[in-house]
Amino acid sequence: MSGPGLWRQVPGYLLDPTGALTIRWRYLPRRLPWLWRFLLSGFTAARIERTAAALSQLLRDAPARHAAQAEAIGRPDLIRPDGLIYAFADRTAFETEALSWGLRRKFGVQMRELDAAELHRRLPALAPTYHFAIELSEGGHCTDPGGYVTALVEAAMQRCAPPRPPALRSRTAGCARCAPPRERSPATPR
Repeated sequence: MSGPGLWRQVPGYLLDPTGALTIRWRYLPRRLPWLWRFLLSGFTAARIERTAAALSQLLRDAPARHAAQAEAIGRPDLIRPDGLIYAFADRTAFETEALSWGLRRKFGVQMRELDAAELHRRLPALAPTYHFAIELSEGGHCTDPGGYVTALVEAAMQRCAPPRPPALRSRTAGCARCAPPRERSPATPR
């Protein structure tokens, strides 16, 4: 996400081929308008808050909706709504992201702090360099994003494209529920 001061880090990102932002140099002139809009979108805390407000409405119940969708297509194993843990080296590292965590809290994301002992009890394989974490109890994750998308597409195709004889398949684009509406010609009465 874009944020205040991110523009200062862009040159370093562009010079690191394995960094957070990688653009092939020959594409940079074509990507500059996008990069400019991206940086402007987070230039001030007020802009970030407007974006966060809009996203919170879209994402508020996303884990539950995805779990329901996965259940409906017969693949509940693909979504795990069992929370998320964000680990940090220490509280200071967490506080460097105060704006984003504050916005999550403001827009109703339920979170709980974990100290080093609780963090390592919950995640024993985690490197000992992590001493602080935030748990989002209502968070979730997809165990196989590609498999999930494939399962969603296959389920949609089964709902919308009943088997048809080969002679009809070439002349139809799917069922009436899924086919895009046809544009009316100017001569078509309304």
